[in-house]
Amino acid sequence: MACGLGAACAAAAGAIARRSARRGWSFCHPARTRVPASARPEAGLGDVEDVALRTADGLSLRGWFAPGDRRSVIVFVHGLWGNRLSLLPEARLLRRRGFGVLLFDSRASGESDGHLATWGDREQLDVRAAVDFVTARPDVAADGIVVYGFSVGASAAAMAVARDPRPRALILCAVWPSFADEIRDKFASFGPLSWGAAMLAMRRAGIDPDRIRPVDHLGAVSPRPLLLITGT
Repeated sequence: MACGLGAACAAAAGAIARRSARRGWSFCHPARTRVPASARPEAGLGDVEDVALRTADGLSLRGWFAPGDRRSVIVFVHGLWGNRLSLLPEARLLRRRGFGVLLFDSRASGESDGHLATWGDREQLDVRAAVDFVTARPDVAADGIVVYGFSVGASAAAMAVARDPRPRALILCAVWPSFADEIRDKFASFGPLSWGAAMLAMRRAGIDPDRIRPVDHLGAVSPRPLLLITGT
């Protein structure tokens, strides 16, 4: 009887670990949400340019740029399973107030290159490519660049802006202290059995948790303004 119970427990634990590992792997290879051809004329951003950003590791990222009246621009960085449409409501709001906006599909998302989402690590290169693009434009002032990141995009934005003096302000929505903290929270149901299996799968996919710790970098944003937006 005891032997049978032990075998059942072991089988259940194995099933939990395998399910958590599969889910963790999927978090590194998100299903793409494509941007339909009709999306640009319906975006409500006024005059919109199709743009292609080139990252330092050779990826092409697709996006839209809409110039503003203030010579300032907001660079939007979406979260996992998203694309440039994810933050469109915020972009419309700021565009109506005279700001330029840059919306793009991060790597492994939308219409951009790439197959691996690294939860803010290599996505820092995406943010830098976006800042390179707006910095080079004559209709954007050198002191008029703001970066807005959401979730995984906020992780990338936090670490990228901390290392890049060109953005003059940073807005982070739903950011987490570190990748490890976030995975422990998302896979909390069965403690280390679930989050440990997910973490191992994500490491094998190519993620280095020690490199994804926004909390260690935010101090470097100072003295530039930083706005943190979160909920329960």
